[in-house]
Amino acid sequence: MGKTFAKKKQHPPSSSKDLLSGIKAIQKSLGDLLQSIPGCPDEVQRDLFVLSENLQTQGTFLSEKFAKCQELEKQAQEALQESEQRYRTIFETAGIAMAVIEEDGILSQVNNKFAKMAGYGKNELEGKKTWRDFIVKEDLKRLQEYHRLRTIDPKAAPRSYEAGGLDKSGNRKNLLITIERFSGTQQRIASFMDLTELKKTQDSIKKMADGYRTLFNLANDAIFVLHPDTMVILDVNQKTCELYGFTLEEARFLKMEDVSDNSPPYTPTSALTWFKKALTGIPGVVEWRAKDKSGRLFWVEVSMKRITILGDERILVTVRDITKRKQLEEQFRQAQKMEAIGRLTAGVAHDFNNLLTVIAGYSGVMLSNLKKNDPLFQPLMEIKKAGEKASLLTRQLLAFGRKQVLAPRIIDLNRIVENIGKMIGRIIGEAVELEVLLDPNPLPVYIDIGQMEQVIMNLAINARDAMPRGGKLLMRTAAKEISSNTFCKTCGNFFHPGTHVTMSIKDTGIGIEPHIQPLVFEPFFTTKQEGKGSGLGLSMIQGIIHQSGGHIDFFSQPNQGTIFIIYLPKRDRKRAVLSNDPEKR
Repeated sequence: MGKTFAKKKQHPPSSSKDLLSGIKAIQKSLGDLLQSIPGCPDEVQRDLFVLSENLQTQGTFLSEKFAKCQELEKQAQEALQESEQRYRTIFETAGIAMAVIEEDGILSQVNNKFAKMAGYGKNELEGKKTWRDFIVKEDLKRLQEYHRLRTIDPKAAPRSYEAGGLDKSGNRKNLLITIERFSGTQQRIASFMDLTELKKTQDSIKKMADGYRTLFNLANDAIFVLHPDTMVILDVNQKTCELYGFTLEEARFLKMEDVSDNSPPYTPTSALTWFKKALTGIPGVVEWRAKDKSGRLFWVEVSMKRITILGDERILVTVRDITKRKQLEEQFRQAQKMEAIGRLTAGVAHDFNNLLTVIAGYSGVMLSNLKKNDPLFQPLMEIKKAGEKASLLTRQLLAFGRKQVLAPRIIDLNRIVENIGKMIGRIIGEAVELEVLLDPNPLPVYIDIGQMEQVIMNLAINARDAMPRGGKLLMRTAAKEISSNTFCKTCGNFFHPGTHVTMSIKDTGIGIEPHIQPLVFEPFFTTKQEGKGSGLGLSMIQGIIHQSGGHIDFFSQPNQGTIFIIYLPKRDRKRAVLSNDPEKR
């Protein structure tokens, strides 16, 4: 062949020019080959020529494609560099601490925010510290388990979670950690949001809110918070639930008809009209008849005003239970009427007593001048007895009017009960059977006769009222030994030891409900219908008995009746007034 081609080390072209130069070198080599073969057939020369021309054409095409590929590669490199620079800028200037974590937990890259939060320089962190170095001990086990699960399956562990962190100085921080894995690798990028100050603020807000909620629920008035446009209840306090008998959840869905009397003028329509006026300030307070869950009606005082809560406008409705105040007002009016009646009664009784004095005096004088067998003696005696009975009635009227001069003395209780028993029989009516059982022995007590008669009369009337369909009234007297450890539940004191005189008044009426029993001696408390009682009777009785050194107690069961028992210290029987003669009393 004449020439030997040395084998040269081949390098890929670095540019389109290199590619074209290579193709031209191949064409030259083909030309040299044709010259080196003497007598080469025409067919071979033609084929080699065609091959050389094809190389020229394909070389130009490949050169153009190669140049385009190089341009695209250059653009891709520039885009990659730009993307990396953008990522680096975002990573470094992010307002949140960030770090790139390798599979073994090493922090391969951190931003300035992370370094500042951790209290280290970046050169102290990258490639030297792991994420575990910044987690508190009590949370480390949980986060390590997350890390293990995430290695197996990225979706097996939560993406975001809270944990306690530590800086270089050992200061504890509340962190919100969010982790994402780089696609196709075990590398992760994590963000660390410091919630320490936010948590402190939240705790402060929560404490403040809890404090306001406590004050809200400790208020003595029921409070509703309403939406200003829809008047829908947004919140209520504990007093609202207690006052109306609803649970907290029930109270939030209440409507006006659920808590109003609903009889004119206390209707939802009237309430809405007043609400609209109240929001303008006229009037600010109104009295309303309300209704609780059980249907019980009671009086309330309602006030409204606009307020702002956390930037939102609300309507604050305050409801105060004024039922007792209303009752006291009515009882005060009743007491005023009773006082007026008492003054009138006392005046009439006083004038009547003056007439009785004349009748008693003249009848006494005339009897002293007559013998018993005189035909006029018996009629005059009847006049004198009628005068004595009328005098007893006068004394009771004076006691009712509280104009009687108090004169406590030692008196046999049996005699008082015996005398008043006759009048009680007429007062309680024929539907009630009266039985009086007196102790056979004298029962001397130190008390004002008129007051004791008033006590017995009031208890008998109460017993009669408790038996609207009739029944039996039993009055009994007896003596009883009391020990020093006997306790009086109505006054909260122990009895003085010794012999006491007791008087009991027992009825077979409707009894007293257990929840009412602690209130029976309260002034102005009554279970009777409006206008039927002042509520002063039992409180007055208790005061009279206590002033006389005694006690009063009672026992009652619904539908089984009630018994009141009076205890008075027993006195010296020799000094007791035993006679029925008013002159000796």
